[in-house]
Amino acid sequence: MIEIDESVPTPIHHDLADLNHARLCHTKAVGTSMFEPFVWRLLAVLGLVIILPFLWLVIPAIIRRKRYQASTYRRLTGASYGAVVRDRGRYGEYLTGQELGRLPGHHRTLYNLYVPRADGTTSEIDIVFLHSSGIYVVESKNYSGHIYGSHNDRQWTVTLAGGRRKQRFFNPVHQNQGHIAALTTYLPWLNRGIVHSLVVFSVRCTLAKVPSSNAATTILRRNHLVAVLGPRINDIVLTNEQVAWLFNALQPLTHVDPAVMTKHIANVAITRAAENEHIG
Repeated sequence: MIEIDESVPTPIHHDLADLNHARLCHTKAVGTSMFEPFVWRLLAVLGLVIILPFLWLVIPAIIRRKRYQASTYRRLTGASYGAVVRDRGRYGEYLTGQELGRLPGHHRTLYNLYVPRADGTTSEIDIVFLHSSGIYVVESKNYSGHIYGSHNDRQWTVTLAGGRRKQRFFNPVHQNQGHIAALTTYLPWLNRGIVHSLVVFSVRCTLAKVPSSNAATTILRRNHLVAVLGPRINDIVLTNEQVAWLFNALQPLTHVDPAVMTKHIANVAITRAAENEHIG
């Protein structure tokens, strides 16, 4: 009888091993082929979830920055984009200037003018818009919330958080009248009839209870500037040369010594404290 040593591989062993190996490879290949599409789909979904919000935030920010870099505000003030967007007031002035720039007709714009008064103080004008139809003195209020006030109120109120928070600010109608008085005193030959008062609020606010616009002052939200002023700017009262002359005459008031700004801020703080004490 012939004994077979099973420890020694035979052709049958080789065939069985090859068959098992082939089955194993086939199983792995099938599993991998089924798993790979799922992985790629999962990665695609995760990519969209991550990338789309990123693009939604980043691309508009890049566009806003580029628009600012090309703006008249940037050229005239020299302020960086970061400094402006972090300052609510300055950002509102920039946006208002952009809207005014959409108006047809020859125009030039000045920002943050410190107009000297006879008593040694200054009046800070947010925007002076020089247009062929006249001179527009702009008080910019970049507030959100509900705005309340009347012509006779010393202070107006903005309410936030459903009325739970309130903030008072100077009556902007009176404030701008003071700006115009300072400007016409500084340029005594200026025809007061071509100087117009604009009080411009943010698009984020609601003018809940404020005076109606009249011949002396126009009160509106920033997004209504073009629609409201467009029909009023057809009459030509200033030539291009006069607009240029006024711009050159007033531009030095936008580049004053820092000490002037510091003194102005201190005077505003004193006035605000006196106003609050009077109301309180």
